[in-house]
Amino acid sequence: MSAISDIEQDYGGDSDHMKAMWAGQSNILVAVRVRPLLKHELAKHKSCARVLDGKVVVVLDPAAGDKLDVLRANRSREKQYAFDAAFDSKDTTEKVYGRCARFLLHGVLDGYNATVFAYGQTSSGKTHTMIGSAADPGIMVRIMNDLFIHAG
Repeated sequence: MSAISDIEQDYGGDSDHMKAMWAGQSNILVAVRVRPLLKHELAKHKSCARVLDGKVVVVLDPAAGDKLDVLRANRSREKQYAFDAAFDSKDTTEKVYGRCARFLLHGVLDGYNATVFAYGQTSSGKTHTMIGSAADPGIMVRIMNDLFIHAG
């Protein structure tokens, strides 16, 4: 059994990205997580982001369907962005961890450096994803737990 299949069996993950990373072709994975709208946002807005195939985020035109806006009547402002991984607001932190960070564990235990970096505007969900809560631990808590389990 290869090291990649060992990790896939133990941890899950994206084997194509792991193969490219270990072959020296890729060493950065870019992922995005769409957070759910907050209660006060639901009253004013509707969600305009959709995740397709776990890699593409489609941002819909928030003014679509506005019959009074004659300047944009026949124009769409829909945008599509592709990432190595994209997570919907319904996806769990466990799924994010499994796809984006868990596979780094063996390399760290073998002495390689690894960084998981969260970037985004205020209230975009960085702290929830990285630290989480007691009921739903974040990526940092999960990887530390797995490090202690597999190092001992």
